[in-house]
Parts: sequence; structure tokens; C-alpha cells
Amino acid sequence: MFSRFMLLLEADEKTKEMYQTIPFALKKLFKYLQKQGIIKNGQHLVDWVNVNADQLQSLYNPKFDKFYRRLFDDMRRSGINTSDKEAVDKFTKNYLNVHPELGIDLYKDDSKD
Repeated sequence: MFSRFMLLLEADEKTKEMYQTIPFALKKLFKYLQKQGIIKNGQHLVDWVNVNADQLQSLYNPKFDKFYRRLFDDMRRSGINTSDKEAVDKFTKNYLNVHPELGIDLYKDDSKD
């Protein structure tokens, strides 16, 4: 869901503040959709957002954004069904085994260079 939305944003629109609104907006959306009878699991989705709020807000990190875009593109080129959690997990583990430096770079503190 986010990958399609984020592609629509200009670089200067991808701010920390914008990403901090994601959990709030999702919870409002899920509650509205449930109230309208469009979805039945709205509270479950709201609970998921509450548990994953930090990860949703950290999506603004350009380093992680670049990594996940590259990973997703490589998955797509390899014919991985990105809806298949098991296939995505297997591909990601293999990808990081083949490219360990990419995983290390994600957590490297560049401010010390």
C-alpha cells in the first residue's frame, strides 16, 4: 500500500512529519471503513497499526527507503509474488546472504564518517 503512495510524493514531500501522520491516518481510515460496513476487521487493523506505529513512522528514512525499493525491484525482476510472505521471506534471506554489505549499511552510523 505504501509503496504505491510513496511513489506519488515528490522528494521534498517525504518529510519526517508527514510519515508521523501515517498511523493516525490509517487508524481513522480503518475505523471509517468499518463504520461504513466496507470492512469487518477494522479494530484488528487499528490494533496492528498501534503495534507497528514505529515501523510505519520510520519509513521516511531515505537509507531504508532506497534499500527496500531495490529489494522490491529485484524481487519483481525475479518473479517473486510479493503477496506470498513465505516467498518474500525466503528471497529476502537469500538476498541478504548474497549482499551482506547492504544489510550492514542499513545500520551503519554515517555520522561518524
